[in-house]
Parts: sequence; structure tokens; C-alpha cells
Amino acid sequence: MKPATSRAIGTQARTVEVFRLMGIPETALEPSSRPRALRFAEHDRTLARIVLDDRQGAPRLISMDESDTDRVLEQRLAELAGRVERSTELTGFQIDQDRVIAALLGPDGGSQVHAKFLVGADAAHSTVRRLAGIEFAGEAYPERFLLADLDLDWELPHDEGHIWIGDDGLVAVIPLPGERQYRLIVPLPPAQAMKEYGSEAEIAAEAETLLRHRTGMSLRRIGDPVWASGFRIQRRQAEHYRWGPVFLAGDAAHVHSPVGGQGMNMGIQDAFNLGWKLALAARGQAAPGLLDTYQTERHRIARGVLRGTHLGTRLFLAQNPVMRAVREQAIPAIINMTPIRRRILAAVSQLSVGYRGSPLSVDADARVDDRGPLRRDARGLRAGDRVPDASLVDASSGESVSLFDLFARGWTLLLLPGANAAPDAVAQLGHVARHVQDAVGEAVRSYLVLQTVTNGDASTALLDPSGEVARTFGVRDGLVMLVRPDGYLGYRGRPDQSGDLASYLARIFSMRIREAEIASDELVD
Repeated sequence: MKPATSRAIGTQARTVEVFRLMGIPETALEPSSRPRALRFAEHDRTLARIVLDDRQGAPRLISMDESDTDRVLEQRLAELAGRVERSTELTGFQIDQDRVIAALLGPDGGSQVHAKFLVGADAAHSTVRRLAGIEFAGEAYPERFLLADLDLDWELPHDEGHIWIGDDGLVAVIPLPGERQYRLIVPLPPAQAMKEYGSEAEIAAEAETLLRHRTGMSLRRIGDPVWASGFRIQRRQAEHYRWGPVFLAGDAAHVHSPVGGQGMNMGIQDAFNLGWKLALAARGQAAPGLLDTYQTERHRIARGVLRGTHLGTRLFLAQNPVMRAVREQAIPAIINMTPIRRRILAAVSQLSVGYRGSPLSVDADARVDDRGPLRRDARGLRAGDRVPDASLVDASSGESVSLFDLFARGWTLLLLPGANAAPDAVAQLGHVARHVQDAVGEAVRSYLVLQTVTNGDASTALLDPSGEVARTFGVRDGLVMLVRPDGYLGYRGRPDQSGDLASYLARIFSMRIREAEIASDELVD
């Protein structure tokens, strides 16, 4: 049974990748709709069309009700022996040195939980944020939105989303799973923002009327509305995301306009960034200061999203004559310019989000590049960039292995000799791998990536016969790359920069990690 509320529906391309790294294949994201394009129109005139079809190199968008996304995530959690406790409320917490004592109220009464950390992912009216006294600065928009999930019979194709931006006001229709089902999004002008509705049926009827008026389309609604609601939007961001062992994520940390479909996806990215850091800290393997990088990395990203969605909201919703003229002329012109359209798609899909400049992003080889520190990155990824998936071949078995398969196992050290695959170059990379293992044990998995098998390396190497991976990273004479568990390039350096790599590892891992592993092995023996 679906819940009474229908929430986010847009799963962006980067979130699909994150799910893969979590062990959730794209085939599990069902029921869903996969629109192939987003059309901008004024009445019956098409102004521009953005192709979303992945086969043409554009990021895909999956339209899937958030309740089904929750279900898929909960199933994966159950596979990992976790569980969700429902009907349980946090009523308070206190910090006792380095631990949190949380007071809970559930179906069986009150209880206490002692934990190392508390993460408030409890929506815009976060109890955790309020009890921690963290400011949530921002403002509300004057407009109100009507949402309705309807079954529509009309002449438009179901495999496209449609946005009308004429003088009568904005209206958007996004396909949902089902032959004729759509999410209808209608902003009301400020003068109508306070109007009261007695039922979902009234909201759906008004949304349907405005759809007809603003589009000029002939349509027929089939049956009763699946769901309808009205809501106000705000833009706010928490002053900070950490207070001792307490953290904020998702809407508890930031809320913004739904323009661009970023909300749920931002929350998932927050959780994925914080998750691997908390895992190290919970095991006592994190370096001092590692958890502070959650604020450093994610606060900046959210600030940019709030700025971008605000500008988009004002552009799309403004009704003064000047802004209407700008909107109706500028939007088609911008979208029809291929380089700008690609940048917009990369931003909205979150594929261009990265952590350059983070303390966890180090380009060691750039500092000594004789062509200058900025010339090299035109040939490959920089530290902090998202690493795209690519196919490799296991040299010993001949089976295909994707980069994402490797990243899903945790920290990944990729060792590429480049064009110089001479025995001494390969041996030097082997020394790097052994030094890393001596420092952090099995916390990092190392892989030698060759274009062809040489000198008996078949038992340990991965093959890159097409050179796709080498081109992605811009390999020349030899490269050492450490990829984070969330699929971002953390460290990039040459094989002879062992000191830089050791320094980077010390930013991430407690250097006691190896001793702890050895002690554990001795206890087992």
C-alpha cells in the first residue's frame, strides 16, 4: 500500500550510480518511468527539447515514487541485516563525553539508546536540529504549489516530460509509472497562495483546470486523482552540519525549491558521503578530523544548489513583463545551445558534482608537473572528481569487471604504468601497493591496470585493452590513484611520490589500523 503522501519522483543519474555502489542494480528501480526527453512549450508550440535518453550520451532520469525508492532501500538494508523501526519518535538526547544518549518513544513505550553518533535525517522540521540549537536560516517563497497524480488521456506521448512557460504561468507534467499517469505540478501566484481547499479532489480539480488554461490542451482525466496536495516552498540551510557526535543530513540540513528535482537526491548524496566516514569512525579506524570533512564537502554543495534552484525558481515563476519576456526568449536560446545544455544536464543530474579543493582531494602530481599545475587536468580527472564507470577484464579469468564493481568493495587503489609497462615500472607500482597494505591493511584494495599482460602478471592484473581507463585518468608515464568508497577520486600521484601518498592516507585512516588488524588476527589464531 502506498502512503498517504506522494513525494519526490525524480531519481537523478548520479543517484542511480550511488545505488549501484550500494549493491542496488538499476533493474531493481521499479516500478518506474524513464522519460526520454523534457519538452519546453508555450501552448502548442515547442520551444526546446532536452533529450534525456542515455543511449545518446545524455544523463537519464528515472521517475519513481519516493515510497518505492524507500522500499528498495529498505530491502537492501534487510539484506545487510539492518532494519527500520517505525512508529518510533526521538524525544530528546544528551551528549555524554563522546557518546549520545537518545530518548525514544515507540509502540512499547519509552526507551534509551546509547550510540557513538546520532544522524538527524528527520526532514525540514528536524527535532535533532532543534534540540542541537543549530540555526536554519533562510526564507519562504510567496508562491504555493499544487501537486496532483492524475491519469490523463491526451495526445501527448507518455515518454516525455512537458513544461509550459507561457504568459499564463508555469505548469509541468512528468510521467509516472503506468500507461497514462502523470505528476502535475502547478505553481499558484502569491495572490492565490492562501486559498483553502477542502479535499484532495478539490486540489486535483483546480490543478486540472489550470493545466487546461495554461496549455490550451484538450485532455480528459480518467477516474479519481491518485493523490493531490498543496504546499509552500522554502530555501534554508543549517548553519553547520555537525555538533559533536550529532550530524544533519537531507532536508534537516537544507531545503530548497523543487525546480530541478534535487531534493531527495541531495539527501542521498549527503548520506553516502557521511556513511563511509562514520563507518571508519565507528570502527576506530578514522583519522582525527575526518568527520569534519562532511561539513566541508557537503555544506558547499548544498549552498550552490540553493543558489541555483533559487535563480531557476525566480526565472520560471516571475510574472512581471520583463522577466516573462526574458524567460520566453532566453530559455529556448539557452537550451538549444549544445555546450550550455550539456552543462545544465550535468548539473541537474549531479554528475558534475565533485569535491575539488576538499582536504580529502590531493593532486600530488600537479605540484611538480613541469607544464604547470593546471595543464595536466585537461588530460584526465582531478582529485575530487567523480570517477565514471568503465569496463576492465580480469587477466586471470577473462571475465569483465567494472570500475563500479571495484568501488563497491571500498577504497580502491588503481596502479597504471601507462605506456611504460616495463618490468621495473610494474615492480615499482607493486612496491606502492605493498606499502599501502603495510600502512592500512585490507582497508584499501589494490589493482594493477595494464593494457596487455606481461611478465606473468595475469594472476594479479586487470586489463584495459581499449585504453578507456587510461584516457579517463589522463595516464602518461605512470599513475597512482586512490578512489574513495563513494566513487570520487581522492588522491592522484606518481609512483615515486610515496611520501605524498602516505601523508594522504594519514588524513583518512588512523595509523593504528594495521596494528589493530594484526592484534585481531593473533586473537583468532
